[in-house]
Amino acid sequence: MRRYAIIAALLAILALGANQVRVARLGGIEKCQRALAPSIVQLLAEYRVEHGRFPESLSDLPFNYPEDGSHLVHDLFRYEPGPNGFRLATTYAASGEQLSMEHREEAK
Repeated sequence: MRRYAIIAALLAILALGANQVRVARLGGIEKCQRALAPSIVQLLAEYRVEHGRFPESLSDLPFNYPEDGSHLVHDLFRYEPGPNGFRLATTYAASGEQLSMEHREEAK
């Protein structure tokens, strides 16, 4: 019986450790999301000035990705271009808080 109690305690410790790793990982992803959002908006504005329109997708923007970093932008952010603006949204990985930005320009 004591052996089962020890095994159960070890499994509980492992589960807690795995959860802490998961929380730390999600916190790191959320930090990246919060840092990238203003950069994406800036790149969208620069693209608009250079090309006269907003890009069809975020992959059209000139990001300087770290190795294998492009998935952060493409998987975590939702971008919807429109004729006079765009919508950029994400759900932060750790907190679950939602960010949704809309930018509209007056038609000329």
